[in-house]
Amino acid sequence: MQFYEEHAYPLARTAVDRALAESHVEPRRITHLITVSCTGFMAPGVDVDLINEVGCCQRLSGFT
Repeated sequence: MQFYEEHAYPLARTAVDRALAESHVEPRRITHLITVSCTGFMAPGVDVDLINEVGCCQRLSGFT
């Protein structure tokens, strides 16, 4: 579980940054974020950190 906690967010952030750069879409235009993991769990999850730090899905409540 420690490995997951150390590496899940950095890998997810790299994927999000790359997707945003390649698509030329501003984070504020992203309205939904789906994350899936079959290898680990943390609370709060990777999705919460991505929403807060990337600036997407700002219409959701309870994540800021």
